Amino acid sequence: MKKALFFPALIAGIVFSAFFIFLVNQFATGLYTEAWFLFLPIPLILGTWTFYAICCKHKISSVIAIGCTIAFFAWIMDELDVSFSKLRAEKTLPIAYRDYKDLEYDISTCAEEGGNCIYEVPTNESEDLTSCFLNRRNEVVMVKEDRMSSYILKFDTLGYQQSMGIATDRDHKKTAYILDDYVINIDKNTYSTFFLNDDENFLPMTFIEASKKWTPVQQQNFFENNVKTKASCFKITKGKQNKIVFLKDDKWQYFYTDIERAFFGKDTLKTQYNYPELFDEKRFPKQEKSLTRNYIRPQYVQTYRDNFGYTTILYYHIVKPSLTYHLKTRFKTVKSQEELRTLPTYYFKNDTETIETFGWISLYSHKHLQYQLLRIGNQTYRIGN
Repeated sequence: MKKALFFPALIAGIVFSAFFIFLVNQFATGLYTEAWFLFLPIPLILGTWTFYAICCKHKISSVIAIGCTIAFFAWIMDELDVSFSKLRAEKTLPIAYRDYKDLEYDISTCAEEGGNCIYEVPTNESEDLTSCFLNRRNEVVMVKEDRMSSYILKFDTLGYQQSMGIATDRDHKKTAYILDDYVINIDKNTYSTFFLNDDENFLPMTFIEASKKWTPVQQQNFFENNVKTKASCFKITKGKQNKIVFLKDDKWQYFYTDIERAFFGKDTLKTQYNYPELFDEKRFPKQEKSLTRNYIRPQYVQTYRDNFGYTTILYYHIVKPSLTYHLKTRFKTVKSQEELRTLPTYYFKNDTETIETFGWISLYSHKHLQYQLLRIGNQTYRIGN
C-alpha cells in the first residue's frame, strides 16, 4: 500500500467500523450482543480496502471491495432488523424518548426515582400462560403448561413469590390439576395444600381398599351416592384403568373402576369454586371508555418500515404516585400522533379490581395487592410499589 494512502485508508476503515459499532449498540438485543463485536475487524478491513482500491483506480478490485462492503452491511442490517427507514426514524426520535425501556428485552426496569421496579414473571420464559387467576387468599396464581411439566407460580398480597413444577407422565400427558384450594397429581395419587398454607409438599391420597372387590354396579352406585352428590370436588381420569379422585370431609380419596368414563355422565370434573381468568374483561359489571388516562399514559409513536412491513413503536409512561416508568413497545393500533390522541382507554371495574386497557396494554389493580400486573400482549410483568 502506498504510504500516502495508508492513513486515509485507515480512517475510512475506522469510519466503517464506527458505523458497525453504531448499528450493534443501537439495535442489537439479547444476551449475545457482545458476540457481534467479533466481526469488528471486517468493516475495518473493508473500509481500508475499498478506499485504497478506489484511489488506486483498480477497477476490478474496487468493484469486489464495494460489493463485499454492501453485502456485509446488508447482512448485518438484516440480522439486526434494521432498515434505512428505521435509521431515519431513530435519527428524528426526540431525545426525551431515547432511553425508554422495552420490557421484551429488559428483564427488569426501574423508575427514575429509584428503588421501584417492573419485573418479568418467570412464566414469560417460554410458553404463553395457560391461566392466570386470583385465589381465595387474594394471591395471584399463574399456570404454564407444556409437554414436559405444569408450572404453577403464585404471588401473595405483598408480592412474595412461590412456585412448584409437576412433571407430565411418560406419554407427556398433563398430571397436575387445580381443584378448589388444592393441587392434585393424578399420576402419583397425591395432593398439595399449596393454596391453603403455602406447603409445596405432596401428600398421599387415601385408596378405598373395599373398591378392589366392587362390581361395576357397586362402583356406579358409590359414585352416584357418595362422590357425585356429597364430594366437594372430584375428577374422573382416563388411563389403562379409569380412576376417580375426590375430596370428601376434607379427605382426598380415590378408587379405580372398569366403567368407561362416559357412563358416569358428562361431568368429569366438579369444583366448588371456579377461578375466573384475571384479565377476562367480560367478568366486570362496570365498563368505561374515556380519553382520560390514569396509569397508562401514551406519549409518542414512531413508525418505520422494516423486514416485516410497517412497525409502530409506542412510547408511554406507567405513572404511579411519586414515580414514573418510561417504557416502549411494539404497537399495532395507531400509526400517528393524531390517532394516538383519539384512541380511548377502557376501564373495567368491580368493588375490588380495576383493569385499565390501552390498545393491547392492560394494567390490573386490586385493593388488597401491594403491586400491580402489567400485561403487554401475552407477556405479564409485576410492578412493585
